[in-house]
Parts: sequence; C-alpha cells; structure tokens
Amino acid sequence: MKSIEKNQAIELRRQGLTLKKISEKLKVAKGTVSNWVKNIQLTAVQIAVGKINNSHLLGSTHTREKYRKIREEYQKEGSNKAEEKNWLHISGCMLYWAEGAKDKNSIIFVNSDINMMKLFLNFLRTFFNVRNHQISLQIYCYDGNGIEITDIENYWITNLSLTGCILKKTYVKHAPTIYGKRGKLNYGTCRMKINNTKIVQHIFGAIQKYAGFYNELWLTGY
Repeated sequence: MKSIEKNQAIELRRQGLTLKKISEKLKVAKGTVSNWVKNIQLTAVQIAVGKINNSHLLGSTHTREKYRKIREEYQKEGSNKAEEKNWLHISGCMLYWAEGAKDKNSIIFVNSDINMMKLFLNFLRTFFNVRNHQISLQIYCYDGNGIEITDIENYWITNLSLTGCILKKTYVKHAPTIYGKRGKLNYGTCRMKINNTKIVQHIFGAIQKYAGFYNELWLTGY
C-alpha cells in the first residue's frame, strides 16, 4: 500500500505540487512525503506549472466555501421565515418538497394540476416578488386529443397569468388511440423554472425547519 502512495507522491511532485498539497491529497505525513520525493529535481517549467496547479486548487476550494456560506445564509433566512408559520409559506414549501426538483440553484416545478401551479405561483409572487419575465415555461403534451398546441400553451399562460414569461418549445408526444379516448391530461404537463439560488435555498431552509431534518445535499449539490 505504501509503495502505491509513494509512486503517487512522486508523480504528483513531478507535476509541481507542494509537499503540503501532496500530504493532504494522499493523507500521508508531510515528513514521509518529503522523504519519498527528496530525489525529485523540479525544472523551472515544472515549478511554474505547479504554482498554477496549487493556486487553482486553492482558488476552487475558496470559491466553493464562499458560495456554500452564501447558500447557508439563504437557508437560514428560510428557516427564520418558517418560524412565522404562515399558511401560504408552509403550503408553497411543502408543495416544492413533494413536487419540485432539488437543484441547488434553480426552482423547477412540474405538474399537470392547474390549481396546484396557481398556488405555487402565488407563493413565489407573494414571498419573493417573482415576475413573469423571470419564469421559463415548457409544456409537455400528447397530440390526438383535438386541441391545438397553441390552445394548450394559451391555457397555461392565461390561467397562470404568465403573459411575458419565457415560453420554450412545447414537447409533443404521439398518444395511442386509447389514450385519446380516455381524454386524460388534455392540456399536458407544465414545467416552470426560475434560476434563483436565493429562492430555492430559502425554500430548502424552510422545509428543513418545518419537517425537523437536515439535508447536506441540498446545500452542496453533491
């Protein structure tokens, strides 16, 4: 096992990494690393490349920590808001817990129930002042039900008062004959997306406060 780590240390040193970085990466004492790589003579080019690699590692770590702390603050705001126990805030957060995507930087909500979509939109508009131009809308529907695609799109836009939103190309799938006869989901499913880290992390923080748990993945995304 040590021979494998030694070979890795030698290769990393040849790439220009510092003893400290090699030690941290391999979880081996710095003194041991120093002994393993003492015969490695770095060229000027290797030293220069190493400086770039080391600064990149430091920079990426620093950036991750910086944005993690920002997301933590947003979650804290959501948690504090949950203390008020407002019925609409509770409803919106619980709907998102059940139906929303768990992306750390975007709100993505998909449903076929127009009333559920209305309630969630009311939640977003009331607590976050979300405007129509911030919302991206995409419809997923079947053909063969006698309703024009433009009418399906207008159904969602009109009923949700979303004039001026970003309407993406509707995804249309061919429906079997039996599906058309049953008449299910004539207006398809609506996917709503808003790119806003603050809002989604607020929601995550509130959900965790309401339900009494903690989910690290919602904060980090990995």
